[in-house]
Amino acid sequence: MDDQGAAPVRPWSTMFGLSLMLTLGTTLILTIASIALVMLSPAPFDFPMSTFEVARALKGEKIIRDGSSMPVKTERHPSTLLWPEPVNDPFETLVRAAALRQLGVPEQDFAFTLIRSDDLFSSSVNMAQRKYQRQVLESAKLYGQTQNSSLLIFSAFRAGLRQSDGSWLVVSMDEPGPKWQRGVATWIALMLLLIVPIAWMLSRQLARPIREFSAAAERIGHGNFEHVNMSGPVEIRLAATALNEMQERLQKLIKERTTMIAAIAHDLRTPLARLSFLLADTPATIKDRAHAQLSELDQMIAGTLDFVQQETVQLKRERIDLRALLESVLDDHADLGQDVLLAPGEALMLEADPSVLRRAFANLIDNALKYGQQAHLTVRREATHAVVMILDRGPGISEADRSHVFEPFFRGEPSRNRSTGGAGLGLAIVQSALRAHGAEIDLVNAEAGGLLVLVRLPLGSV
Repeated sequence: MDDQGAAPVRPWSTMFGLSLMLTLGTTLILTIASIALVMLSPAPFDFPMSTFEVARALKGEKIIRDGSSMPVKTERHPSTLLWPEPVNDPFETLVRAAALRQLGVPEQDFAFTLIRSDDLFSSSVNMAQRKYQRQVLESAKLYGQTQNSSLLIFSAFRAGLRQSDGSWLVVSMDEPGPKWQRGVATWIALMLLLIVPIAWMLSRQLARPIREFSAAAERIGHGNFEHVNMSGPVEIRLAATALNEMQERLQKLIKERTTMIAAIAHDLRTPLARLSFLLADTPATIKDRAHAQLSELDQMIAGTLDFVQQETVQLKRERIDLRALLESVLDDHADLGQDVLLAPGEALMLEADPSVLRRAFANLIDNALKYGQQAHLTVRREATHAVVMILDRGPGISEADRSHVFEPFFRGEPSRNRSTGGAGLGLAIVQSALRAHGAEIDLVNAEAGGLLVLVRLPLGSV
């Protein structure tokens, strides 16, 4: 294929370019959305509680917290106030001491504990907390603690003040850390929900030429030559061009082969006719055997021509009723008193060439009657296919013959040999006709005896 004079290939019209644009576009949308969330949203951080606020809350005084509150409850029985064992934590000791100084009560009337969390969303808070704690500890060593110093409490905590009646007034705070991780995760999930249908539509649009090309290639593989439309990305258009050129070469090759075989068959029939005239004066015993051999040779030539023509036939599809077509084939045999039967069922419509399909089923029914003395048919729907089953009472088929029975010129033994007629092309012709319709055929031995032929035809157009 000459590339000179070809139109320049635009990067965004290739499969790679389209996929890259889809990926980059999705990434860009998510990035812009994340930047907008960070830039336009307020600082997503709940400021930590201070020991000063804890002391005021325990004394029943008002505290000002923007967007958050500190739950206060009274526990009448000290035994229900479960304080963990004290830990050797210098920072917690400083916080307890600061709150106690600001409350101004005896140490035995005050209880305090930090509740540390290993939650995934608290990692950044823990980092800030550790840095703050380190600075507080260093400041305490250098400056000491004053009466008015107030420390920040980043983690969750519980603080209790004993009342005059022996009950405890308890204030507690859940993890006051930032909630922005959940917000960002929620935002990204919402953006993905919006992007997924867009990406699905774009991907479907990108995959459509590939599906059409694949379907056309499958039809061509079944012998239905057609011009493949050159649309979609550059790679698909190049493949379609190559496939169209290959079809032209194949059609030319098949035409030359058919012409050659037809010419050979024609040339062979001329000497065969002459031999028949020359045998007129020979003795009857020799003449009969010679005529039988010549007749067999003539049948082989006719069968070969029939097989070649079947391989190259172009189907003329139309909407037909499969059950009605089978009934018309069986009627011809029923008129001759042969054992044929079609089980009742629904009408099954499909796109097919009625003459080619009729001939294929006629061959199968003829074989069933010839080798099995009956042809009982059942037709049913299975999802998107019509299944035709043809049962006879013959000897069945061996596993060794089953893998070769559709090969041209193959004749099984002992039932399907040359003495019973045929050149071994009947089933090959049937398979070629069915494959052209996108159908599958298989032969299996029935459990009750006889051979069962299974044909699966697609109900939609191929």
